[in-house]
Amino acid sequence: MKIRKQAGTTLGIGIIGMFLFVSFVNIEEEVPFEKDVITYFQNQQKATQEKLYLHLDKPYYVAGENIWFRAYLVNSITHTENMPDNFIYIELINQKDSIVFRSKIRKEENVFKGNIALPVDLPSGEYCLRGYTNWMRNWDEDFFYTRNIQIGNFEEDSTKLNTTSSDADKKLEYDIQFFPEGGNLLTGVRQQIAFKCQKSNGFSLAIQGVLQNQAGDTITKFSTERDGMGSLSFYPEENEQYKITTWNSEGEVKSQDFPLKQVNGVGISLLQVRDSLIRYEVKASPSFEWTDTLYLLAHTRGIPVLCLPITQQSSGGIVLQDNFSEGIAHFLVVNKEGIPLSERLLFVYPKDLSEWKIQSTPLKVAREKSTIQINVQDVMQKAVDGSFSVSITDNNTVKIDSCADNIVSNLLLTSDLKGFIENPGYYFQHKDRKILRGLDLIMLTHGWRRFDIKNITESPEFTPKFYIEKGQFISGRILNFFRKGANQASVVAAAPQHDIVKTLETDPEGNFVLDGVEYKDSTTFVIQARTKKGLAMVDIEMDAETFPAIKNKNKFSNALAPLENDYLFLSKEKYYNEGGMRVYNLSEVTVKGTHGKESKENAARVWADYSITPAMLEHSSVKSAKELFKHAMGSGFNVEGCNPLVVIDGMCYWEDNYILETIYPEDIVTMDVYKDQGRCFYGSPGKSGPAVVLTLKPDAMARKHKGIILYKTLGYTPAAEFYHPKYETPEEKASKKTDIRTTVYWNPSLHICSDSTAVIEFYTPDVSSTYHIEIEGITKEGKICRHVRTL
Repeated sequence: MKIRKQAGTTLGIGIIGMFLFVSFVNIEEEVPFEKDVITYFQNQQKATQEKLYLHLDKPYYVAGENIWFRAYLVNSITHTENMPDNFIYIELINQKDSIVFRSKIRKEENVFKGNIALPVDLPSGEYCLRGYTNWMRNWDEDFFYTRNIQIGNFEEDSTKLNTTSSDADKKLEYDIQFFPEGGNLLTGVRQQIAFKCQKSNGFSLAIQGVLQNQAGDTITKFSTERDGMGSLSFYPEENEQYKITTWNSEGEVKSQDFPLKQVNGVGISLLQVRDSLIRYEVKASPSFEWTDTLYLLAHTRGIPVLCLPITQQSSGGIVLQDNFSEGIAHFLVVNKEGIPLSERLLFVYPKDLSEWKIQSTPLKVAREKSTIQINVQDVMQKAVDGSFSVSITDNNTVKIDSCADNIVSNLLLTSDLKGFIENPGYYFQHKDRKILRGLDLIMLTHGWRRFDIKNITESPEFTPKFYIEKGQFISGRILNFFRKGANQASVVAAAPQHDIVKTLETDPEGNFVLDGVEYKDSTTFVIQARTKKGLAMVDIEMDAETFPAIKNKNKFSNALAPLENDYLFLSKEKYYNEGGMRVYNLSEVTVKGTHGKESKENAARVWADYSITPAMLEHSSVKSAKELFKHAMGSGFNVEGCNPLVVIDGMCYWEDNYILETIYPEDIVTMDVYKDQGRCFYGSPGKSGPAVVLTLKPDAMARKHKGIILYKTLGYTPAAEFYHPKYETPEEKASKKTDIRTTVYWNPSLHICSDSTAVIEFYTPDVSSTYHIEIEGITKEGKICRHVRTL
């Protein structure tokens, strides 16, 4: 690899494969340092990180509704949907850090989609929606997908929603952090210093202030520009101490010593000139010993772009912005040992390369079929090819927040930064100098990011603790009588409701893995094991299922505005019209009474050929349910060759009577034996053979018996279909059942081909309105797309 340079201007690196080729020159020379740079980023790409984004059908909800979502899992470098994971995890978290909902979503037809059914008794408030993959757990949880969602409850008094402001908010307690451009406050160098002011709840506060020296002279004045952010610049003199005084709109004054300490070093300063150029300058303190060549490096999401030698005589220049991909570029000044001396983030604004054409039939008539044609083209007037999701909501009841996070702001901005960014969608509504300035303040005040480079010449080894989930599996260990791993123990793992019956053998340490299985949520596995000699005197230890801790959620506001009354009313009526259960909160009462006499038999048991009760078991000398089954079937019946249907507490198990050996008389409440399982409530008329139905005492199966356990794990949740009512006949149009949808149309998997126009159809609801359409998606090349408009 060779550095190409042009004296006094710029220099780039030619990179193979995914690396961007930047060529400005004709002079070439071998530079080993450049090889180290390329090797470092190549190694970084071997452990590709992921980003996850969720497109929701609307911004807020009411208890009893469904949150419909489409998840976009992309390569963090290319933003293409080519990741091998087949499962993602979705969680809804309340303000007490408790999981309200957790779901495992399986990729179906190359799309992650699903819904969260909100309980009707869910309290009003603000909740955090979190999404991640198992592979993402190898990195900081700050890079999981998070989004705050307001959820109302039409059974509660909506006026109570905005009365939760804390005393801290009333006092407007706040904190200010300062961030010198390049990372350090350099002695004797004028530099830009950004700041961010936040209230105690994490949200921004507008302030004004002055910086003064020890003599009380005012050095400079400053004020916030956007969402608590601003900047100031001054010339820090050696051995001088500084003080800041700030005040807010309420007149609260705060004074403190300037918190930054001066250092002698170097710092990088960047300035975007127009839309095409980036001016850089490496500044140094007067006493900094600059004897060796330094290097200015830059990369975008792990793709290296620049490697420029920097000397004291040639410390500034210009590079072309077109060489950088859209999103966050990371600039570093490193010494010859590869250690960063200064760092700076810069945002490269996305170019609008898409033109959307949407044609719609009139939408004003209730219960009429509407057709919308969607076409998107690139700058060359060529139709794109990609996967999209579409939401159409009622403008009268669903108010869209244009400043909220969206697929563009998330994948290009918030997903690559730590810390809370307020109103991220604001920066992508349009492009002007004010918005570019706001983005630069974000870059200056969010130093923590996805890439944390310690030494560019040393590539740390990556050993994953969590792996990509291409399929589902369960695993565990079989222990012998001496609590050591049982070698070559036989293991049977079964989930009869999913027709799963697998026989396994343990390794020398007693470990086993059942993979290549597909099972839904709430699946219970029956795991039984025997030693190599066939003895059941073993213990089964299943590997624990773990989930990431809850930390660093999005900030919760201390005061929530109540949801729109129209939205609450319509949601309430829709819920009841669709058969929803009314919930009444009653005063607490104490009820006293006596047990009534139990009926001798319930209707389901009258067809049993043999029944046993606890009273009968008291006088029985049998040692297991298998002996009771043998007695019930009568003499001459070959129990060993029989595979009955076994039902335990309403759950059917595979046809193997070994499980009956593990159930003891003291566990049993009732037991019924049917010589013909066709007469049993749980049996199949098409199958022959007996059935054994047992009711056990509470937690009987949970107590560990030798050689068998029940094991529950989180399976995937099948995707439900969003209901779109149809009014194709006069009778359907005349139906008295009201149609008061707030989400009029939802499609999580709309494919727009390169040679056709996508067409969606739906019927309008009863209430005449205008509608808001939101389309989000990603092309095959990784171009992020979003389009919103009123229909």
